[in-house]
Amino acid sequence: TFCFFSIIGFFILLLAATIYLDYAKNFGEDSPIWKSNYIVLNKKVSSLQTLTGEKPTFNQDEIDDLKTQNFVQKVGVFKSSQFPVKLQVGGIAGIRGFSTDLFFESVPEDFIEVKESDWKWQEGQNFIPIIIPKSYLNLYNFGFATSQGLPQVSEGLFTKIPFQLILEKGENQHVYQARIVDFTTKINTILVPENFLQWANEKYAHQSNTEPSRIIVETKSQGDENSASYFESHN
Repeated sequence: TFCFFSIIGFFILLLAATIYLDYAKNFGEDSPIWKSNYIVLNKKVSSLQTLTGEKPTFNQDEIDDLKTQNFVQKVGVFKSSQFPVKLQVGGIAGIRGFSTDLFFESVPEDFIEVKESDWKWQEGQNFIPIIIPKSYLNLYNFGFATSQGLPQVSEGLFTKIPFQLILEKGENQHVYQARIVDFTTKINTILVPENFLQWANEKYAHQSNTEPSRIIVETKSQGDENSASYFESHN
């Protein structure tokens, strides 16, 4: 009996592989069935860099070289907040209020799949839209909430929770209203609009803009051997 079902299982796998190979070739680069292939790159961090204070960042020559590779569709640079950020949330729906230090990053808008009307900011606007990884919500629901006896929260309710952001400290600090407008499964960071972060760094940062420590790349196809060898050779 075991051998019989093993043979059946083998032929099911073989059939599935055949169907996949027959149909996959019909879906080209422009097919809506395949999502964009995003890869987030950062350089390896060594103990020596930790001791010397050297930062594993990308310079402009490295970014330009990456853009010329034949496996690259487009390249985007992560920008990071260079100023203190504190988040405050009042109690709502049984969830206790809390505050925490935070950081922001941004990427170009064409890497983000969100309604354009939800992802806008202009100078003078007191509201800041935010996108967080869906894994953060899962960590709350299936880790923190269950261990603390707190209610689990749906995506819909999570996007309705208002909170405040306090940027900078002392006389220069400013309070903004904020809300999570969407979730992402592609980029593991807390995102704000790129034009807001650029403006905020100019207004609140104590240092000039630094070289990026992360880059996002859209490749032309999945599993390109050239990309793997290129990334490895460039550390």
